[in-house]
Amino acid sequence: MRLTARRARSRPSGSRRTPDAFPSWQAVSVCASVHHHKDVGGNIILSTRHHARLRSRAAVFCASIAAVAGVQLAGASVAAADQCDNNLNGSAYRFLAIDSGNFGWDFTSQGDVYDGNDRDAYDDYGLVTVDGATYDSAGQTTCALEADGRQFDLGETDMSGLKVSRKVYAPATGTPFGRMVTFLRNPSAAPITVNLTFEGNLGSDSDTTILATSSGDNTLAEPNNDVWAVSADSTTAPSDPPLAHVWDSAFTTGVLDRADHIYGTSTGTTPWANGQDYVRALYDNVIVPAGATIAYMQIEAQRNSIADAQAAAPALAAQPLEVFADLNDTELNELQNWNGADIDGDGVANTADNCRSAANANQADLDKDGLGDACDSDIDGDGTSNGDEAIRGTDPLKPDTDGDGVTDKADACPTVAGKGANGCPRFDDATPPGLALSAKSKLKRKAALKGVKVTATTNEASTVLFELFASAKNAHIAKSYNLVLATKTAKGVNGKKSVTLKPKKSLVGSAKKFTLRVRVTATDAFGNRTVKTKTITVKG
Repeated sequence: MRLTARRARSRPSGSRRTPDAFPSWQAVSVCASVHHHKDVGGNIILSTRHHARLRSRAAVFCASIAAVAGVQLAGASVAAADQCDNNLNGSAYRFLAIDSGNFGWDFTSQGDVYDGNDRDAYDDYGLVTVDGATYDSAGQTTCALEADGRQFDLGETDMSGLKVSRKVYAPATGTPFGRMVTFLRNPSAAPITVNLTFEGNLGSDSDTTILATSSGDNTLAEPNNDVWAVSADSTTAPSDPPLAHVWDSAFTTGVLDRADHIYGTSTGTTPWANGQDYVRALYDNVIVPAGATIAYMQIEAQRNSIADAQAAAPALAAQPLEVFADLNDTELNELQNWNGADIDGDGVANTADNCRSAANANQADLDKDGLGDACDSDIDGDGTSNGDEAIRGTDPLKPDTDGDGVTDKADACPTVAGKGANGCPRFDDATPPGLALSAKSKLKRKAALKGVKVTATTNEASTVLFELFASAKNAHIAKSYNLVLATKTAKGVNGKKSVTLKPKKSLVGSAKKFTLRVRVTATDAFGNRTVKTKTITVKG
């Protein structure tokens, strides 16, 4: 982290001071152990901005100490939740959230990131301009916390005939990132066209290096063809967090607009390049229909290594569901540069999707419970979760795996068919299963060699053995049925089951006319058996 003067929007650069020039700095050293940088003469090198931040941190720390001792300190109170001004604990930002990776997102009343909670990741990045004017909610009293304190809703401001507002967010779990959504509401009866930018200054200063882009190189083109980029202040050993900048979704469908230009200065018209710490994404000629609201969303991510940042950028641009957390359906449908109307990208709109958390274009719903199989924890609706079925060895696509008439949830023996009330075998059952056999009694030789179709029907769950016999004499068909031509076994048959028994031509030999015998054996869970046979005449 740099403690020397840095470039920042509308902020004075730091200057070298002696320790006694900052009484409040001495208070910081008393209340907390704070490391500071000195030059060779022993003077503290501290930017005005960092000095303000450290004073703020000291106030919070000292307030905690004082509370224990029963002492009240001035300046340690927290501003009311409905205030939009940058006065959180007397600091220069309005809302602070620590994401799931322990990275800080200190958002100002303008909706931009102040510096990343003292990590020098940013220098006021994420500002939004409309026709050149910068959004700012300062002075308003319409701001509010949402999503259990993870999201801050900044108030509406009049800009170019539009009502402009922003929401900023950082997740407590899952992938760490910061999110900024800008809403453009047109209260008029006619469409309004504006130029929109998402811009700001990075903490990497003149050392800014572009390390990767979505087009596969490390340069930005004009016009823009990238949806994300990765930057840091070094190619090998960054001192500030490497950053992933995601301007737009990488989805190829459902995205209505993308940044037309990614410029490298606040006013220039050349692509962002190495050494430029100011980045400006420009959306040309944004049309807001009469009476409508549209929205643009950008994602930022701080990481501890370049490799992590390079992995984060494409992953976030692929619009995992978590980037849409705590946005309602109306807000999702308003997004222009992300596919918010179909967040899983399966071609089915959120409002009609029976599983919006996973792509399922076929909308399969086996148990007809209105929840798609792709995200249904109990696909077959038998009351046993898919996970539990995997543990028990039952089929998550069959409510009654063993086919004994008792559902898997109620079956004490779910993989063994039984006639007991609990689904287990009854050992006093001596009744063989009912069995019916169906097959053609006459076949042409050519058809017989292609396979004999046999159908067995049982009245209880049984293992059914299908066999096709002929008699053998000098490798030719005879009449004693001592040659097995084909067999198949089917388990858990409770009802009708058809198979095709295909004899080997080499076993049939050259006989033109002969007879075959089909034998079907049904065995229930108690070992009771029923056997049926049928003779088939084969002619050439």
